[in-house]
Parts: sequence; structure tokens; C-alpha cells
Amino acid sequence: MDYKSWNAKTKEWYIPDHDAPLKFIGNTGNLIDWNKVIVSIETKEGIVLPKLIWPNPHFEEMKKLYVDSNYIMDSAKWINYYSENDYHEEINSMFGEFVNKPRYARAWISRINPGKTAPWHWDLDDGEEEYLKNGDLLRYTCRISPTGVGQVAIVGNTAIHGGLAGDVYLWPDHRMWHGSVNAGLTPKYQFNYLAYA
Repeated sequence: MDYKSWNAKTKEWYIPDHDAPLKFIGNTGNLIDWNKVIVSIETKEGIVLPKLIWPNPHFEEMKKLYVDSNYIMDSAKWINYYSENDYHEEINSMFGEFVNKPRYARAWISRINPGKTAPWHWDLDDGEEEYLKNGDLLRYTCRISPTGVGQVAIVGNTAIHGGLAGDVYLWPDHRMWHGSVNAGLTPKYQFNYLAYA
């Protein structure tokens, strides 16, 4: 099946190259104390997703895929944390300097608890059209929790499993379809950074 994404800049559907590999950038472990960041957010509520009612016209198309595939929606749950409420803005700034992209549209930390998933999706973002007025976008992913058995992030046709806390990857296209699963026994944390190119 061809998984299409909406390009808010051209106002067209297109198929991202899901075979394009992620680029390993390096490790932020010596720069950012991710364990300290996790401790600071682990008891906070954050924003629980997915929201199954969303007035975004493209969400209904995505939701139909889950219904048609009999996806077990009770397994779909992740929590997002934002610097506005949950962690210090300095983390975003330090990460931006590390990847040499200090200007960013948004950044967040996502958490998936054991037994939960983030179903196959592309990121619907109501603010993307506004972001694009300031430049093209790049997506970075950084695993921030210690490596856990059974924890996998998938971007296009690339699976990220193992590695070290602090490992950073650049996506070939920020609109690629992706998902994540935690079949392990500890929470899986990931830092996400949507930068201006």
C-alpha cells in the first residue's frame, strides 16, 4: 500500500520515500543529562494521545486505516511532554546547537509505556502551514531512555532498536509514516525536534 502524506506547502498529497535511510548524527549523552530530564517529567501528566476525535480533515482518513485493519486501539497510547509545561526550554536549545539547527518549529518528548504503541501514522500538525512560512522543516529523533529490550521505533522502512541513550537520527522527510512499540518492561522515552532547515 502507498502511504501518502499531505504537503502543507504545495497543498498536494505525495508518497514519501519510505526506503530512504535515516542518518545517524551522533550522541548527545555527554551534552544533555537525559536521566535527569526523565526524572523531571516521569510523574507529570503530559498530553495523552491519540485523540480519536480531531477536527483535522486528514485524521478521519488515518482513523479509517485503523478501523479497516482491526487495530487494537486500546493498545494505542503515548504521552507527549512539552517545554512550556514539563521540562526546561534549555534542553531544546542545547539539542538545537548539537544538530547545528538552533531554529525550530516545535520540540517534545514522547513516552510509550510497556504494552502500548503509537500506531502507523504521519504527524498531523495543525501548525505546519504556519511553520513553513519560516522555512522548510527537518525532523530529528533522539532516544533518551536507556536501551530497553523490546522497544522499537520505526520510520519508513527503518527500525531503530538498541543503540545508546542520546543517539540522534535525522529523518529523510519529516512527513514520513512512522510508529513505535514498547514490548519491553520499562517506559520508552524519545526526544523529537522539528527544526528549520
